[in-house]
Amino acid sequence: MSCAWSPGKSSRACPTRTGLAIRSRSDRPAKLVTSLDEVRSAVTKQIPGEYSCSGWNATVAFRQVRKVFSAEGNPALDDVSFVVEPGTWVSLVGPSGCGKSTVLRLMAGLLQPSQGSVSVSAATESTSSSGAPQPGAEGNSGRLSAESQPGVDTSFVFQHPTLLPWRDVLANVVLPLELAGTPSDVAAIEAQQACQLVGLFASDWSKLPRMLSGGMQMRVSLARALVTHPRLMLMDEPLAAVDDLLRQQLTLEVLQLWSEQRWTAMFVTHQIHEAVFMAERVLVMSPAPGRIVADVRVPFPYPRKTALRTSVEFAQCVESVARALHEGSP
Repeated sequence: MSCAWSPGKSSRACPTRTGLAIRSRSDRPAKLVTSLDEVRSAVTKQIPGEYSCSGWNATVAFRQVRKVFSAEGNPALDDVSFVVEPGTWVSLVGPSGCGKSTVLRLMAGLLQPSQGSVSVSAATESTSSSGAPQPGAEGNSGRLSAESQPGVDTSFVFQHPTLLPWRDVLANVVLPLELAGTPSDVAAIEAQQACQLVGLFASDWSKLPRMLSGGMQMRVSLARALVTHPRLMLMDEPLAAVDDLLRQQLTLEVLQLWSEQRWTAMFVTHQIHEAVFMAERVLVMSPAPGRIVADVRVPFPYPRKTALRTSVEFAQCVESVARALHEGSP
């Protein structure tokens, strides 16, 4: 195996799409389960008809994007172009201050590009094999705004958990559904099931954030992101604040959730080993103004095991990313 820098079609077959809901079609509450494996074996969202990845997950396209925060300031991003295919995992690495978080905020619609375009769309049958929308088939695509991206559900996991300190675990997880006007009984069931998926069980639900370890707080943050059934998951160094052993454990658990849900994932990290281990592609950015200087394809199949980190092929792929990062710096 070797890491390829040139773009190409993904050879991964479209997996069966699953969701967070563990309930019958009548929406009766399901029985509580007590192990993470039991939850995962039971998790199957019941949706009539046949669905494929290309009909559900988000496609993201940056086209010659430039971002300047003030008229007199230097650009944070310059001529950034890439496409993220639906249902794939892409890692983004680069030196501090190169604009990685700005890229995520543009995807989320929290910022607007100064030049160029950012489109986030629900992929359809009119989407090309590369995931890029065809001309005349923009659907929900377009410059990001509240009006131009209806139906493309996006979740954002920040570096810090950003939990409300006066709310317990369950109340923090249910917050996005409350804001969306979801009926309280349905929201409570969804929140409980999202908690169970990330290893937070009934004994944890009434705890306040100050009573939780850093790792447990990040589980709450992840559950809050998953509770809305996102098509696009944006993660800005979500594991940076935990110790290395827990970080590796959470890495495996997050990958397992992604393999079950297959949201489109954009993952920012400073750790090259982590970027390669999790992703199908690693985008490498230059120092500010941020540009994409390399697109490294990661050839290893999923599921990925911890032993992969010690293989020669993995080391070679990490070296490819590190070399691109070094060559992109002055």
